[in-house]
Amino acid sequence: MKDLTVERDTLKGQVTSVTAERDAAVKERDAYKAEVDRLSKLVGKTSTPPAGGGRGKGKQTAEEWLKEQLGK
Repeated sequence: MKDLTVERDTLKGQVTSVTAERDAAVKERDAYKAEVDRLSKLVGKTSTPPAGGGRGKGKQTAEEWLKEQLGK
């Protein structure tokens, strides 16, 4: 019986740890969303960068796309 109690306590610790990691990830995600909203308001519209497959204007790097967006 004592072994089960020790195992239960160990698992409770792991659950607490995983829950804390999840909560931290949610906070980080929310912070990113807030930053995207803030930057979208500054730019005036939202833009989507080219997909990894290079759709749009040929094969455009992220830097080229950003320069193009900033030039508008």
